[in-house]
Order: sequence, then structure tokens, then C-alpha cells
Amino acid sequence: MLRQSRKLQHINQALRLYKTHQDSTLLSEIKLLHNCLPELGLSDISLETEFLGKMIAAPLMINAITGGSDDVLEYNRRLAALAARLNIPIAVGSQFSAVEKQEMRYTFEIVRELNPNGVVLGNVGAHADSSQAREIVNMIDADALQIHINPAQELIMSEGDRDFKGYLPNILAIASALDVPVVAKETGCGMAAAEVQKLVDGGIKYFDIGGAGGTNFLAIESARADIQLETEFLNWGVPTAASVLQAGSALGKDDCLIATGGIHSAMHIAKALALGADMASMAMYFLELVHRQADTEACAAEVEQMLLDLKKIILLSGCSSANQLRNKKLYIGAQLRHWAELCGLVAQQLSEQRR
Repeated sequence: MLRQSRKLQHINQALRLYKTHQDSTLLSEIKLLHNCLPELGLSDISLETEFLGKMIAAPLMINAITGGSDDVLEYNRRLAALAARLNIPIAVGSQFSAVEKQEMRYTFEIVRELNPNGVVLGNVGAHADSSQAREIVNMIDADALQIHINPAQELIMSEGDRDFKGYLPNILAIASALDVPVVAKETGCGMAAAEVQKLVDGGIKYFDIGGAGGTNFLAIESARADIQLETEFLNWGVPTAASVLQAGSALGKDDCLIATGGIHSAMHIAKALALGADMASMAMYFLELVHRQADTEACAAEVEQMLLDLKKIILLSGCSSANQLRNKKLYIGAQLRHWAELCGLVAQQLSEQRR
């Protein structure tokens, strides 16, 4: 029997750990204010939004999961078909393996083949050069390129990098060399305001904060390497809700903030949008969905129910669209307030910073 690829090992470990850390996102610290007189009907609520120059059905993305080996091809096929059916964006996993091994390109190309008109994002690490980045974009005719930043994962991974000098100038060099936008993406430890500001100052306008509390690559890599990390180290990072606030404090109205990390429900999406995110994204929710259900229509029905629930939450908040949620007052708990104070936000600014 063939040895499982690292990609499949990641998937298997991620499925095993699914939802084991969701309380650490701090999304539970947010409460939306009920409006008992919304003066709206459910048919008035719209989720449609524009992203990367295309209209999409909802502010929700299937985030980077996999590709680059034969044993994960079926996951990308199912995810691409689902993205096309729902008209929501999809990001592939790191394509660097397909730069090194041309025979693996088809495991990524299938995403564009099955979703020819949709929003598709490429993905590569911050170590790539501009030529490799262009190749990766062209491989799937990507609408944007995620550059993933994952020093914590690399340090735990036995075969990972140990030197992260030069990441910032390299990201900016790639961005200036491409004809499509770059999305700065963390992979599960979140982003703080200071680092986001450095990227903003360099011209980056799209951010996927990948907060702590979602897919835990420290736990995945320590399990793969059969090593034990102390609990506090395993939970390293800026929680998702705190990272949305931290990143949002550095961004302007024309920038784009994508909330990722432990988002599994309509309520999670609504809270992230109310806190200032422009979109929410999920990786494990969609991976678990297509893992247990091969039929695209059945998968789509589950997601559509979640999006219907999101519409109900928007209505009960007195809004007619998803982006209006950020105009509503929020109850925010003490832990999240403390995180906000680290970047200079005070209570009355928490739900107003990116209006």
C-alpha cells in the first residue's frame, strides 16, 4: 500500500480534531442585539456581494484545503463542484508542490475546470519567488493569490522551515509583480495589528486572518511527528474574533478582511461580519461536509440551509444585507475587549471601526 501523502495526513488529522478548539475563537464573546421591529421580510434580505470583481451569492468562501497529491484529488473535485453550484469563492491549498512536480498540476487545475466562471484563489507560501507566483496564478487562472504565512506550523513540522527572514519584502515583491491581487493569509495563529499595518503600508489590501481556534496545525504537526506540546503552546495565537478586531483596526474601507478560524455556523458568520469582516471563510466545515457526502446537491442543500439561517439572523438584527451588520451595536465580553485594547480600540469603537 502506498504511504499516505503529507497532504492526506493533514486532512486525516484535521478531520480527527474538527471542532475540538472552537471555544478558543472568542466568537462566543459577541452577542448581536435583537430587533423586535425589523420592518423587513425574509425575501428582502440579500447575501449577494462583490469579491475580486465578480458577483458571488454570499460573503462566504471555501478556504484553502489541499491539492498536490493523487490521494487528495477527489476532495478538490468535490469542493470545486460545490463552489460552482453555490457560486461562492474557493481557494486551493499550497500549489508549490505542483511547481516542483509538474505532474501534480492537475490536482489543482481541476478546480478551475469544474468552476470556469467562479472566483478561484491560488495559494503559495511566503518563500516563493515572483516567477513561481506567476506560474501558480496561471496554473488555475486565479483571480487572486493567497500567500500563506505559517511560521508556527513550520517550526513544529519536522521537515519545516526554521528561518523566516525576508518574508515581508518578498510578499510585497510578489504583489508588485502580479496582475492579480495578493491576499496575505495566516493559517491558524491569527494576525495582530502591527503586522497587518506593515503589509498595508506595503500596499496589500486583502487579508485572511486565519485566527486561532480553527484548524490547529500545531496539533496536527505534533501528532504527525509524534511529539507532545504543552497545552498553552498548542493554543498559541490570536483568537479569531480578536484577530478580526486587530486587523480591522489597521484597515480602511477599501481594504478586504476575511475572517477564518473555527467558523462553523451561520451565527459565527454573522458575528464575524458584525465585528468588521467583509467575508467569512471555512475550510474544515466544507472538508467534513464533502468527506461524508459525495453528492454535490446534498452538500449544497446543507450549505443553503446555513445561508438561510444567516438571512434570518440578519433580519432579526434589523438589517437587509450582510454588510449592514457592521453598523449594529454589539455586546462584547471582557476577554475580547482586552484584546481590542492591545491595538488601541476602546469599547465604543469595537463595532464602528470599519463602517
